[in-house]
Amino acid sequence: MRRLGLADGLGIVAALVAVAYMPGLADPLTYPKLLVLVAGALALVPAVVARWKKRSVRSAPVLVVTAAAAGIVVWGLVSTFASGAPWAVSLFGWWGRGDGWLAWLGAAILLLGAVTLTREEVARAITWMFGGATIVAAIGLLQAVGVNFPEGGVGGSVTGLMGNTNFASGYFAILGVLALGRALTKAALWQRIWAGVLFAVLAVLSVLTEAQQGPAALAAGLVGLGVAYALLYRGKFRVAGLAAAGVVVVSGALLLVASFFGVGPLARLWSESTFDIRQEYWLSAWRIMNGLPIFGTGPDGFAR
Repeated sequence: MRRLGLADGLGIVAALVAVAYMPGLADPLTYPKLLVLVAGALALVPAVVARWKKRSVRSAPVLVVTAAAAGIVVWGLVSTFASGAPWAVSLFGWWGRGDGWLAWLGAAILLLGAVTLTREEVARAITWMFGGATIVAAIGLLQAVGVNFPEGGVGGSVTGLMGNTNFASGYFAILGVLALGRALTKAALWQRIWAGVLFAVLAVLSVLTEAQQGPAALAAGLVGLGVAYALLYRGKFRVAGLAAAGVVVVSGALLLVASFFGVGPLARLWSESTFDIRQEYWLSAWRIMNGLPIFGTGPDGFAR
């Protein structure tokens, strides 16, 4: 029997975070996930440290990602003590979000372990993540037909075990792209079938959430996957594949730029009310940094 290693630990933690749910709590989804993330990451610290001691990581991209993760954690810690915000919010995040400094710390530890994995270890970790995604997808299908689960959910609202359609749509999209990638590899047949079915289900669920970022992220991921395959392909159609990938990338970039001016099929992404609200969040931060009042006057004459 194969011994469990760092890759398995990382995959198990990621899977458990996705499925963490403790009924009876005021927030039965978000904070259980935060607890699993932080506790699981801290438990893996010795294995991560041991791996970094044994493995020489000299790749520039790896070092850049590592430095960025460390910088975010350090900056978040400084912000926690110097921002003047309630310490509970800084550490644990806003209610129903769980996006405070502790979440950043847990994610950074997992990332520091993940960048040391070999290709085979990455595949093992992703397999564990597929296990968690399968459970979440099954619950999402139940919700799609009107089952009110977990508690506090709304019949017909597809959130899986994320507690929020926006979170769910992003999760479905990301794991869907990973599943399709596994289905197209030379993995064991049962794994490819499992991954193919999982991709189909997650793709449907990302649409059923009715959150636009899900289909958008899925489409972007599929384009990225296609470009990656075109770059890696070495057959007789390599030139045609590279040309097609180039056309897709350029077209996507043009559509994105056009959307900023309200033109094209992507323009509607910027007109969502939730995006307008987030713009106000970002503007508030910018105003504070520049010593301006948080509330200004919008074009409609109302204070914001």
